Amino acid sequence: MNDTLDDFITENLYHKATLTSNPEKGAVQFNEDGTFIYTPQNKDVEEDHFTYQIMHDMFSMIPYMFT
Repeated sequence: MNDTLDDFITENLYHKATLTSNPEKGAVQFNEDGTFIYTPQNKDVEEDHFTYQIMHDMFSMIPYMFT
């Protein structure tokens, strides 16, 4: 699954997303452009979740859970 952190990315605010809790059934890779790739461990995974935090040079935002 590919997705973008659009809700939090603006030209002046987005700096870095940091994984704060790992998915149980796969892996997440964050890209420099604000996109991420979730790769399930196997094709039978129907649901998983992870938490990430958006970091800004002056503050960090509340962690968000992605399901």
